[in-house]
Amino acid sequence: MTNNPPIADRIAAALTMPGPAADIPPLIDEARSALQAAEKVQTAARKRALDPVSGAKEASVAREEAEAARFEVERFEQCITSLTNRHKRLSTQESEAAREAEERETLKECDALVKDLREQVPPAIDTLVKLNVRIRELNEKMKRLRFRNEEFPEPKARDLPGNMYKNNTPIMKLTDIRLPDFYGTTNLWPIDYQRLNAIEHAKTEEARRASAEASRAAAKAAERTRWQWVMVDNNQCGFAITGLKHREGEFGVRNNLSLFREMDEAQIEAARKAGCNVSPVAEKSWTFKLTNPAGGPYVPIKTNDETVQVSRDGLSADLTREQLADAREAGVTALPIQADDDEASVFVKRAAQAYGIGDIKQLQHA
Repeated sequence: MTNNPPIADRIAAALTMPGPAADIPPLIDEARSALQAAEKVQTAARKRALDPVSGAKEASVAREEAEAARFEVERFEQCITSLTNRHKRLSTQESEAAREAEERETLKECDALVKDLREQVPPAIDTLVKLNVRIRELNEKMKRLRFRNEEFPEPKARDLPGNMYKNNTPIMKLTDIRLPDFYGTTNLWPIDYQRLNAIEHAKTEEARRASAEASRAAAKAAERTRWQWVMVDNNQCGFAITGLKHREGEFGVRNNLSLFREMDEAQIEAARKAGCNVSPVAEKSWTFKLTNPAGGPYVPIKTNDETVQVSRDGLSADLTREQLADAREAGVTALPIQADDDEASVFVKRAAQAYGIGDIKQLQHA
């Protein structure tokens, strides 16, 4: 025979110790039974305590018994309320835990199905598309050769009549189904040849544009590296040398004068053959006259010091080789400031420093 702990102890354990919600309803039923028993004791004891025939001692004992029974009633009522609330909380927690566990399992099933779909559906669609292409091509060939319908590949493979009817019910043909592009927004079958041609044309056009852009970039890079900054000196001949060519056209060099120019290899070689000394410019930047021949909106050009707005009126600014190339690509005309320009002092000072000429006027007016 098993000795169960008192109901009060079991109620206290159910309210404080971990346990399943299913353990609580039997305990609630037991508490209700105990409550009903206590109510009966209370009613009987109160009746005896109030009975006029009971003696004083007997009435006092009956009253104490009634009060004790009333205490038990109130206690079991409170126990039932607490156990009911406890059962609701545990039931909710267990339901949420069960739902979360089911969600985890569902997500696992979903992930497994996603994996299978990604691995199996695209090749299956690809296989069906290829088979449909073969069916369609062979159907056309067999029609041309006047084969009977029941000899065609699909009804023959599916054991169907040549008219693809069974029990007066039309059977869908494989070539009538739609097969989606698994990762796209269109169908892979039936084949949309017009769309495929458009895609192919777009690819060809994109390749042509990319090739043209690459050619333009290569030409731009070649143009940037073609021109060299040089100083052209005429201090040996005793007379002016004319007919020389540079980026902006033809020029001449008077006796004992040095000029800044942009020239390519062929022009440099021609100038040397004409008797000029041509040497690279060491400076990383030079002063240029910038103008916007097109007029209209100002053209922003980055210089060594700041970004300037170039108009038709023009301005002077120091530019590096890259900045000069950027300016010309933006449509700006850039001419180096020479000794006979209004801003000749800049050129003269640099030339004098570069070539050790002490008399600046000699450089300007030679």
